[in-house]
Amino acid sequence: MKKALYPWWIPLISASILFILIRISNDAPNEGHYLNHSTLYISIELIGIILFSYIFFFLNLKFANNCIDRKIPATVEYMAVLFFPVLLTGLVMWLSHLAEKRSLEISEIFAPGIIVMLMNVWIYSWQKTAILERHYTEICIRNEKIRNENLSTNLKLLQAQYRPHFLFNILNTIYFSIDEKDETARGAVEHLSNLLRRQLYTAEEKVPLSNELSVLESYIELYRLRFGNTISVFTNFEHVHQSVCIYPYLLMPLVENAFKYVSGKKIINIDMRLSAENNLIFCVKNSISGSLIEKASSGGVGLKNLKQQLLIYYGEDGFRLETSKTDNEFTAVLELFDV
Repeated sequence: MKKALYPWWIPLISASILFILIRISNDAPNEGHYLNHSTLYISIELIGIILFSYIFFFLNLKFANNCIDRKIPATVEYMAVLFFPVLLTGLVMWLSHLAEKRSLEISEIFAPGIIVMLMNVWIYSWQKTAILERHYTEICIRNEKIRNENLSTNLKLLQAQYRPHFLFNILNTIYFSIDEKDETARGAVEHLSNLLRRQLYTAEEKVPLSNELSVLESYIELYRLRFGNTISVFTNFEHVHQSVCIYPYLLMPLVENAFKYVSGKKIINIDMRLSAENNLIFCVKNSISGSLIEKASSGGVGLKNLKQQLLIYYGEDGFRLETSKTDNEFTAVLELFDV
């Protein structure tokens, strides 16, 4: 729960100051005495100013947040800040005059209106500054949290990279020890080496899409070797400009999920394209049947972790991740906006 920007008694003090200033501006020039008015007149003005002071503080916060979120121009923003307080002040004065059966003159509103406008502009500016400072603090805390998470992830990756050169040397030895005629075994070692190399040496920053496609192709080929003719995998990677870059290993979980839960006819369709709005759309479909239908719908830990990564990298408004299912097919769609 967020802490309030100000204590409850601040609007009360503001109302008291505003009330005194209005009374001085109206009574002093006319040599009038405020207590000469009726009790109803005094009550309406006192209660009205206190009530509207709390309303101003509440509405100002809502309005300031809305202006920040929607980036409303300052001229429009401050016209509203100036106009509504004067309108409410006029309403309070009209009610108090009505209690004494007196008509309200425009000249009587002029001085209080100026005071209320200046007071509300000052209060609004103070509140908006406090909101911006809170937003800045929240962003700093979030960025620090992301930085710490990245450091922790990098540390785990470093710990996982146990003598990678030794591993690649062993793979190369196995590769060259396999008979040249055994293309299947050589291909498997080559694809595995490519996957491991990408995992070990890819940093936590955007990479060309071609790199990710290379990893996906190696991953798919390994599964093709594993399943043989029992599975059908169809890929359609539409030509995407080389300048397109994404964060690494965001596409892999969707493909991995498809291979994990594919059943029935065992068909997987993988499609990638770039929309007219420059959004990268990656769609993976796999056939499902029987008991695996519900399991595929949950997506498991892989898709949950993917969503967390997407939130860190792109924010809530930077991507779309949706899943759907029918009686015989599961579909996962990832859309990265404005890549």
